[in-house]
Amino acid sequence: MLPEDQRCYSGLSAAEADWLRAHVYAAIALSPDPALAAGAAREDLRTSNSPIVLAGVARTLRAMNAGNEWQEDVDTAAQRIRFDDVYPDFRFDPPPSCCRPALTCRGELELVRAGMVPESDAGASPMNDQPEWLGAHLDALAATKLKDQFGISTDLEELANGRPPILVPFYTRCMNPIKCSLAITRLGQAAIRLRDLSFAGVTYDPAFDTPRRLLAYGAARQVEFGPNARLGFVDKG
Repeated sequence: MLPEDQRCYSGLSAAEADWLRAHVYAAIALSPDPALAAGAAREDLRTSNSPIVLAGVARTLRAMNAGNEWQEDVDTAAQRIRFDDVYPDFRFDPPPSCCRPALTCRGELELVRAGMVPESDAGASPMNDQPEWLGAHLDALAATKLKDQFGISTDLEELANGRPPILVPFYTRCMNPIKCSLAITRLGQAAIRLRDLSFAGVTYDPAFDTPRRLLAYGAARQVEFGPNARLGFVDKG
């Protein structure tokens, strides 16, 4: 049922076909051999712009225990739908509750990604306090400039001011309430309790997340902006 020329898609609108295709993937994830859909899943990861189809693909990949060879395609697909994320609402899922919030389509992909161990980490010793790759880039990281919610650009070393820095990635258009929104709320709470650390939320959507928008977003989540609490983006100018 996955090839798009199958009769089951005849007469359906594009949205209806995507909905059905997504449910086929989600059903395959419950089958004894989800790897049978690997070829179609790879193709959809590389080409589909449908968030719900990619959520279905993610279900199949999780059932397959997809390994590192899928990493690049999963990351690319998640990036492709970053501005078009929705809740997939698979019909056979139990309804979400306060104790089990639903994942967005991108969240489904990120759950797959979280189960993968980057190849660069394979064999790394947990006893090594400073991996070789980190030591080679510490100077560049310290010199990276962050433009904050007030439009002030400061390099990370000066921003930290001798305090260990904690960087929290997020973006304001994230639709999952238990991800970015919760992360920034917790950043604000931690910054109040742990004054000896420096917290910075760094958006990866700088074209949209202007200083003014970051200021409003943080204020709505009770972030007390100050020397150890900022939201911003990497200033490449």
